Amino acid sequence: MLHYSICPLLKRNSFTYWIIIIDLIHYFLSLTYQQTQMFTLRPHQKVLFNFGQLYPIYTKSEFWRLLLSLEQHKNETHLFFSLLFKMHFFSFIEHNIGFKNTMLIYFMSGISSTLFQAIVSQQVGVCGSFHVGAIGYALYLQQQMLQKCSAQQQLQFYFDLQVSQDYGLTLIKVAIVLSVMYITSLKFHGILMIGSLLFGIQCMILGQYFSYEQKKQQQLQLTNSTKQTQLIKYIYLGGSIVVIIIELIVFFQLKNHIEI
Repeated sequence: MLHYSICPLLKRNSFTYWIIIIDLIHYFLSLTYQQTQMFTLRPHQKVLFNFGQLYPIYTKSEFWRLLLSLEQHKNETHLFFSLLFKMHFFSFIEHNIGFKNTMLIYFMSGISSTLFQAIVSQQVGVCGSFHVGAIGYALYLQQQMLQKCSAQQQLQFYFDLQVSQDYGLTLIKVAIVLSVMYITSLKFHGILMIGSLLFGIQCMILGQYFSYEQKKQQQLQLTNSTKQTQLIKYIYLGGSIVVIIIELIVFFQLKNHIEI
């Protein structure tokens, strides 16, 4: 019952489900790392450093830290809100754009925001990743769905949400408020959150194109508008890859002037 209230679209064969499993396994394995106190449920600082949560890129050859930093959580609170976000919002997005597109958005937006933050400050690792943009995109999708409904259907939609998902929605609202309080209590640089927001918006734009393309494919008609949409998507993907490459070049150029 709780599963259908919080994350009714979460499926076992989805990318969201498996990334949640990977997050949990990675976190509990990090607790077994040396000098970690199991009773605190918080990884040691050395774990955060070795796995990229702090100093996402320490040497030029350690590109794997970009991926590990996406899975490494600072403490149990960070893990809880990250999983809650993925279960509720990310599963909704994947339901609309598919497995492969969701995976692409996850890694591109996460790595982009991490690189941006690493250029600005080496001391802070992943900071929000693409979460802000993904939540915005999920709300956008929901609004698009409501616009296609009649007034009576919209009223029924809100009524069903209040009745069948009352506990789930209450939990989500409380979690969002607590997460905002948690984030604002930490000493994050404002520009780092801007970086996360910018590449979260990247998630929204990519998701919009993916959603439109999937909708067209379901009609089994390859029209000129679909071809144009596919071209725009690939141009945007190419541009995003170029941005990531530029970030890598800028980061390593600046790295020589950063004392670690």
